[in-house]
Amino acid sequence: MVSGSVNPAGPVTVVQAENARKTRKPKGKNRRKKCEDMKDSFQEKITRTL
Repeated sequence: MVSGSVNPAGPVTVVQAENARKTRKPKGKNRRKKCEDMKDSFQEKITRTL
C-alpha cells in the first residue's frame, strides 16, 4: 500500500492502524475480506485527497 505522503497527520494514520490490527489475525477466510476492506479504504483515501 502507498504511504500517507499527502497528509501524514490526517485520517490516513487511522486507516493504517486499522489495517495493521486486521493483519494481526492471519485466517484464510478473512484474507479475501481484508483485501476488499483495504481496497475500500484506499478508495476512501483517494476521494478524501481529491
